[in-house]
Amino acid sequence: MPRRVPNKTLYKRPFVQPHITPCISPSKGNYQSKCKQLQVEKVFEHEWKDDILAQELPFFPIERKIKIDLPPLEVCGTIKQFCRDNSIYAEYDPSKTVASCTTSCSMKFQISIYEDGPNKTFMEVQRRKGCSLAFNKERQALIRAVTKDKSPVQALRNFEIPPEIAALYKPPTDEEIYEMLEMAKEQLENNKGEGQLSTLTMVGAMTDSVKSHAETSERVVNLLVEGTEIPKICAGILEQEPSSDLETSIEIASLRIFSNILKVVSQEVMEQDFSKREVFPLLLKKLETCSSPHSVCIVLNCLASFFTKSPSLKEEGISKEVEGTLKRIRSVGEKKFLKLRDEAGTALYALTNEK
Repeated sequence: MPRRVPNKTLYKRPFVQPHITPCISPSKGNYQSKCKQLQVEKVFEHEWKDDILAQELPFFPIERKIKIDLPPLEVCGTIKQFCRDNSIYAEYDPSKTVASCTTSCSMKFQISIYEDGPNKTFMEVQRRKGCSLAFNKERQALIRAVTKDKSPVQALRNFEIPPEIAALYKPPTDEEIYEMLEMAKEQLENNKGEGQLSTLTMVGAMTDSVKSHAETSERVVNLLVEGTEIPKICAGILEQEPSSDLETSIEIASLRIFSNILKVVSQEVMEQDFSKREVFPLLLKKLETCSSPHSVCIVLNCLASFFTKSPSLKEEGISKEVEGTLKRIRSVGEKKFLKLRDEAGTALYALTNEK
């Protein structure tokens, strides 16, 4: 079988797909937010008030309720602090003590607080979507936080691949990787919804040096940017603002692919037309418009890579006054979402060399 050689010219082929709007470059010009408030600032506006009244116990029995010998208001304060410290996005119902929470892996759970007399609180934690193992981990950590449990936590076991088994690993050839990426491109063009998310998650894992074999993941990234349309498809996805939880998950999966790519590629690739004229302005735009804190964290990670590796894009970031936006996001993260604070601080240091 003749070898299929990837196209070495970046993104020259015309590209149209049925279910994803092709990428349109953001308008050039000075990077200044037209709105006074960033979307990520807006999503943290509503939370429980300090004097909110806890719900009364319902007439029906509560499954797996947690009894806490503390007043409900103190428990609510602990929950808010727990979500901040663990970078869990919580949507607080302003009228009752219910919080809908989302983790970075798109696992969703709901916390309900009930009052049962003076200094008596019941808490219910229910998984709504996502991995049950991730849910159990967060639930146990939350219970320890609200009950003030300071006892030692048993560390999770780390199962490493034995060296003799790791030595048997046979990496795929470039032709095999390229065929897999071409199949992924066809699936992204022909599918939508859950099908897109599944394919993007697979490509994200292939390009992740932690989830995949480190050397192979680097080869996947190089082939990905040299001869496939997948980065352009991801850019097209990011041009659209998500309107559902599924679309937000697709947005996060697309951003993770870019984050993995930018950790590997050289300055030369970063300063080519597609990266410099489409991806970089698009990420600056997402910094303003993303409403998911988890998405903003990945955008900040991508921008930090650009500022670190590309002096010209660093200068562009300075000229467009991105520093002010990064400081605003860092301030929001300090109060509400620690990973936002950390990622914004890293991007800010890459841009200005100031901590």
